[in-house]
Amino acid sequence: MGLNGGIDDTVFGAPLDEALRRFQEAGLKVDGACGPRTWPALLRGLYPGPAEE
Repeated sequence: MGLNGGIDDTVFGAPLDEALRRFQEAGLKVDGACGPRTWPALLRGLYPGPAEE
């Protein structure tokens, strides 16, 4: 996906927060939370389309 959250240290720090927000900019609510719409989109490895609820 081209988004690097930094070193895998199991801590949700600034680099991972920034990567998540950049991912969300592709059509999700940008809130930095890996919620019920963001998590499935990450698992699919796809950016959601505008028609997705």
